[in-house]
Amino acid sequence: MAGLRQQKKNLKKVQTKLSDLMPVITTKVAKKKAQRKAGAQLAVGIATGVAVGAAAGLLFAPKSGKETRKDIKNKATEVSATVKDKSSHAAEAVKETSAKAVKIVKEKAAEVGDSIKSKMDKKCEPVEHETPSDEL
Repeated sequence: MAGLRQQKKNLKKVQTKLSDLMPVITTKVAKKKAQRKAGAQLAVGIATGVAVGAAAGLLFAPKSGKETRKDIKNKATEVSATVKDKSSHAAEAVKETSAKAVKIVKEKAAEVGDSIKSKMDKKCEPVEHETPSDEL
Protein backbone atom coordinates (compact mmCIF):
# COMPACT_ATOMS: atom_id res chain seq x y z
CA MET A 1 0.00 0.00 0.00
CA ALA A 2 2.89 2.35 0.78
CA GLY A 3 4.31 1.75 -2.71
CA LEU A 4 1.03 2.82 -4.29
CA ARG A 5 0.94 6.02 -2.23
CA GLN A 6 4.49 6.82 -3.28
CA GLN A 7 3.59 6.23 -6.92
CA LYS A 8 0.66 8.63 -6.61
CA LYS A 9 2.90 11.28 -5.04
CA ASN A 10 5.47 10.84 -7.81
CA LEU A 11 2.76 11.07 -10.45
CA LYS A 12 1.49 14.33 -8.93
CA LYS A 13 5.03 15.75 -8.98
CA VAL A 14 5.45 14.82 -12.63
CA GLN A 15 2.07 16.32 -13.50
CA THR A 16 3.06 19.56 -11.76
CA LYS A 17 6.34 19.74 -13.67
CA LEU A 18 4.56 19.04 -16.94
CA SER A 19 1.97 21.74 -16.27
CA ASP A 20 4.84 24.16 -15.54
CA LEU A 21 6.40 23.39 -18.95
CA MET A 22 3.22 23.86 -20.99
CA PRO A 23 3.15 27.70 -20.71
CA VAL A 24 6.77 27.84 -21.90
CA ILE A 25 5.99 25.75 -24.98
CA THR A 26 2.79 27.70 -25.65
CA THR A 27 4.66 31.01 -25.40
CA LYS A 28 7.26 29.88 -27.92
CA VAL A 29 4.57 28.82 -30.39
CA ALA A 30 2.74 32.14 -29.92
CA LYS A 31 5.94 34.08 -30.63
CA LYS A 32 6.48 32.13 -33.86
CA LYS A 33 2.90 32.87 -34.94
CA ALA A 34 3.43 36.58 -34.29
CA GLN A 35 6.62 36.55 -36.36
CA ARG A 36 4.82 34.85 -39.27
CA LYS A 37 1.97 37.36 -39.09
CA ALA A 38 4.41 40.28 -39.06
CA GLY A 39 6.19 38.87 -42.12
CA ALA A 40 2.92 38.49 -44.02
CA GLN A 41 1.87 42.05 -43.10
CA LEU A 42 5.23 43.36 -44.31
CA ALA A 43 4.79 41.62 -47.67
CA VAL A 44 1.29 43.08 -48.08
CA GLY A 45 2.57 46.56 -47.16
CA ILE A 46 5.39 46.37 -49.68
CA ALA A 47 3.06 45.20 -52.43
CA THR A 48 0.58 47.97 -51.66
CA GLY A 49 3.33 50.59 -51.67
CA VAL A 50 4.63 49.39 -55.01
CA ALA A 51 1.15 49.48 -56.54
CA VAL A 52 0.32 52.96 -55.23
CA GLY A 53 3.70 54.35 -56.27
CA ALA A 54 3.44 52.90 -59.77
CA ALA A 55 -0.10 54.22 -60.25
CA ALA A 56 0.84 57.70 -59.02
CA GLY A 57 3.90 57.80 -61.27
CA LEU A 58 1.86 56.84 -64.32
CA LEU A 59 -0.99 59.21 -63.64
CA PHE A 60 1.24 62.25 -63.19
CA ALA A 61 3.51 61.54 -66.16
CA PRO A 62 3.02 63.88 -69.16
CA LYS A 63 1.95 61.28 -71.74
CA SER A 64 -1.01 60.77 -74.02
CA GLY A 65 -4.01 58.75 -72.81
CA LYS A 66 -3.15 55.80 -75.03
CA GLU A 67 0.44 55.66 -73.77
CA THR A 68 -0.69 56.07 -70.17
CA ARG A 69 -3.23 53.22 -70.45
CA LYS A 70 -0.54 51.01 -72.00
CA ASP A 71 1.86 51.89 -69.19
CA ILE A 72 -0.83 51.22 -66.57
CA LYS A 73 -1.52 47.82 -68.11
CA ASN A 74 2.20 46.96 -68.15
CA LYS A 75 2.70 48.14 -64.56
CA ALA A 76 -0.41 46.27 -63.40
CA THR A 77 1.00 43.08 -64.92
CA GLU A 78 4.38 43.76 -63.33
CA VAL A 79 2.88 44.51 -59.92
CA SER A 80 0.69 41.41 -60.14
CA ALA A 81 3.74 39.27 -60.80
CA THR A 82 5.61 40.96 -57.93
CA VAL A 83 2.71 40.41 -55.53
CA LYS A 84 2.44 36.74 -56.55
CA ASP A 85 6.18 36.30 -56.06
CA LYS A 86 6.23 38.03 -52.66
CA SER A 87 3.13 36.11 -51.56
CA SER A 88 4.63 32.78 -52.51
CA HIS A 89 7.85 33.66 -50.66
CA ALA A 90 5.87 34.72 -47.59
CA ALA A 91 3.76 31.54 -47.74
CA GLU A 92 6.90 29.42 -48.01
CA ALA A 93 8.46 31.23 -45.05
CA VAL A 94 5.31 30.67 -43.00
CA LYS A 95 5.28 26.99 -43.96
CA GLU A 96 8.94 26.54 -43.01
CA THR A 97 8.56 28.39 -39.72
CA SER A 98 5.46 26.46 -38.72
CA ALA A 99 7.15 23.16 -39.62
CA LYS A 100 10.10 24.13 -37.41
CA ALA A 101 7.77 25.09 -34.56
CA VAL A 102 5.89 21.79 -34.83
CA LYS A 103 9.18 19.89 -34.85
CA ILE A 104 10.41 21.75 -31.74
CA VAL A 105 7.16 21.14 -29.87
CA LYS A 106 7.22 17.44 -30.78
CA GLU A 107 10.85 17.13 -29.66
CA LYS A 108 10.15 18.88 -26.36
CA ALA A 109 7.05 16.77 -25.77
CA ALA A 110 9.06 13.61 -26.45
CA GLU A 111 11.79 14.80 -24.06
CA VAL A 112 9.23 15.51 -21.35
CA GLY A 113 7.56 12.13 -21.94
CA ASP A 114 10.91 10.32 -21.80
CA SER A 115 11.85 12.21 -18.65
CA ILE A 116 8.54 11.34 -17.00
CA LYS A 117 8.86 7.69 -17.97
CA SER A 118 12.44 7.54 -16.74
CA LYS A 119 11.56 9.12 -13.41
CA MET A 120 8.53 6.91 -12.99
CA ASP A 121 10.60 3.80 -13.76
CA LYS A 122 13.21 4.84 -11.20
CA LYS A 123 10.80 5.78 -8.43
CA CYS A 124 7.96 3.34 -8.88
CA GLU A 125 8.25 -0.08 -7.39
CA PRO A 126 6.06 -2.93 -8.48
CA VAL A 127 3.19 -3.51 -6.09
CA GLU A 128 3.15 -7.00 -4.66
CA HIS A 129 -0.24 -8.57 -4.19
CA GLU A 130 -0.87 -10.81 -1.22
CA THR A 131 -2.54 -14.08 -1.91
CA PRO A 132 -5.04 -15.44 0.59
CA SER A 133 -3.67 -18.28 2.62
CA ASP A 134 -5.38 -21.64 2.99
CA GLU A 135 -4.82 -21.73 6.75
CA LEU A 136 -8.15 -20.19 7.73
